[in-house]
Amino acid sequence: MWDKDRLRSEFVYRKSKIANLTRLKYRNAYDAIIDNLSNSLNFIVPSQVSRKQLGNYRENYLEGLRRSRYAFVDGSAAKFFVAKYVEIPASGALMVGETCYGLKEMGFVPGIHMVEASVETMGDVIAYINDNPEKMQTIASNAQKLVTQKHTFRDRAKSIKRSCEKILAGTFGGSHWENGDYIVDELK
Repeated sequence: MWDKDRLRSEFVYRKSKIANLTRLKYRNAYDAIIDNLSNSLNFIVPSQVSRKQLGNYRENYLEGLRRSRYAFVDGSAAKFFVAKYVEIPASGALMVGETCYGLKEMGFVPGIHMVEASVETMGDVIAYINDNPEKMQTIASNAQKLVTQKHTFRDRAKSIKRSCEKILAGTFGGSHWENGDYIVDELK
């Protein structure tokens, strides 16, 4: 079940990030959707949201990414590798944001696949992005290439299949990520 205290703390964290970005006059076309949804913690609880509502939200989110030149990403207060670290580059947008646990292991290198920035440095970073469009396009293209080569649904299915085969053979010794590759460790 959902831990309401954790959701509430994540909500407060996210709202503070949005407030800082707004103060810097950084907004995108879909902030209104996020604001409407995040005014209530209930939007996260699946029993209170229809499949159609979730589908509409998802489509609006993805359309917003496709129309964006760049998008800010962070791994929440816990600094986790979340789906946005793959979704933003997959859309072709430049990923701008904070690094997180597992980013390097997933193959993403700041300066090559993303522009590292915090909310506090966002104003300077946006100016840098606007002054260097060719370099930023190269970084966005590098990230999109990484995602299409190593982070597709097909890649995830292959990873699960390899793990299941090793489990069934009794040789599964765990797994880990290394430079964007999923490695299955074998028992000796």
